Amino acid sequence: MKIEKIVNVKVDNYTGDPTERGYDFSILNSVNTCPFYGILRHIHNKVLTVNERNMALECGDLCHKCFACYRALSVYDRGGSENNIKILELGRNYLTNLFKELLPELDDDRVNVILRELFEETEKKITLLAKYTVFSDFIIDNSGYYDDPDDKKRTIDNIKTSLLSYLSNFLEIIQKEPVWVDVENGKLGIEIPFNLYITITFEANGMENEMTIHFIGKVDGIHVREDGTLIIHENKTASRLDDSWLYQWYKSHQITGYCLAGSYFTGQNCFQARVLGMQIPAPKFSGYAFRTDRVDRCTDDFSDWARWIISNIQMIEEYKDNPEISPMNTHACCKYYKQCAFMPICTQNEEERKRIIAEEMQIEEWNPLDE
Repeated sequence: MKIEKIVNVKVDNYTGDPTERGYDFSILNSVNTCPFYGILRHIHNKVLTVNERNMALECGDLCHKCFACYRALSVYDRGGSENNIKILELGRNYLTNLFKELLPELDDDRVNVILRELFEETEKKITLLAKYTVFSDFIIDNSGYYDDPDDKKRTIDNIKTSLLSYLSNFLEIIQKEPVWVDVENGKLGIEIPFNLYITITFEANGMENEMTIHFIGKVDGIHVREDGTLIIHENKTASRLDDSWLYQWYKSHQITGYCLAGSYFTGQNCFQARVLGMQIPAPKFSGYAFRTDRVDRCTDDFSDWARWIISNIQMIEEYKDNPEISPMNTHACCKYYKQCAFMPICTQNEEERKRIIAEEMQIEEWNPLDE
């Protein structure tokens, strides 16, 4: 189907079955990369084995908890500086809830005591970077994350070193782009989950059509620029931050979708964006430990995003009931310089693929809205 024109993109709150798994960027991107892998892994939630740790996912989740902590600390610090008790409480409550996720038995007042000692007792001469690091170290040390002997990059020491480079830059950025706060409704622009209907009206084959999808995900941060406009912050961890890493975000459909979600959440235009990259491990000689750039969006980007959404949903609908015959994009067989985990299935004939899927594969689900 040739999509001639995107007429409208409408965003509404999701009111359907709460147990239904919506489409997030990871699913759509995976299907776009290779329909066979994407449909099998993310629509059927099938894997060959669940015994191996997913170090990239574990490490990314841990780092994002630290990024969220830094944002909440900046809100708390801002509330104190402005003598605004409501803003201070929003930051403190977020931090308390974050820590209680790690340690349910943690006394609420313990967080308050640490905050007062670090931010309110001014006779203690300690840098802002050191104050923030106390909290991220607490998260890491109580997260249950541990080093894997087969992964020399994503170690606890490397993560903490990389966070120092990230934080040094973040503290400067946050002065000009503070976290968005809606005091009246008690909203913070930190780790915002979204659960939405996206209705796309489009012209194809000379007719007007409409497609509604259940779109989910989580926005890392919504911030405010000096002119009062909103800007999305998207955190990324990577093994390198070269130009090719940076250029991928200028058009990324992930950023575009998050701008739509941010606009719906705040009720304001949110079409500016910033990507913040942190390398693990931090380079010792050359390269970037931290990198950031603006990756704003315009009307054409949302039209292109909508076309991308439609094409991927159509692929899923066509092959979701017969994943064994879904197209294989073989350029992705060794993506990220590693053999795809499904290669042993792909190399079999159709009947054998069908048997392996039914009899040998296991279920492993992941949802960005799950805590």
